[in-house]
Amino acid sequence: MLAKAGFVQTFLYRIHITLIFVKDSDNQKHLWRSLSSSLVLCPLPD
Repeated sequence: MLAKAGFVQTFLYRIHITLIFVKDSDNQKHLWRSLSSSLVLCPLPD
């Protein structure tokens, strides 16, 4: 449980850092598309 929470926290932190650098709307669309596909491909570890 703690490991999962740590993983989610790190993941959200990386998204936050990425969004800071991604200002262009086209890049954001591409970013969210890749994020959603990676979430489907890599489900959270139990």
